[in-house]
Amino acid sequence: MDICDFGRNLEKLRKFYPVKTICMHGSPLSKWDNLDLWKKYNYREFGINISQEKDGFLRRSYREHIDY
Repeated sequence: MDICDFGRNLEKLRKFYPVKTICMHGSPLSKWDNLDLWKKYNYREFGINISQEKDGFLRRSYREHIDY
């Protein structure tokens, strides 16, 4: 998924509900990190707000928290 897909899907969802937050999904063992999207783009430009407490998570890789 790229940022254009994200924007289009967000518009579709907002026709039914005022989306204000986002949640990451994916495979934690994948070679791709879904958080990389937000290294290049700013979720705030899409009207997404995340609390200061949760915002710190976006800067860390979720791979740090996996028990093998």
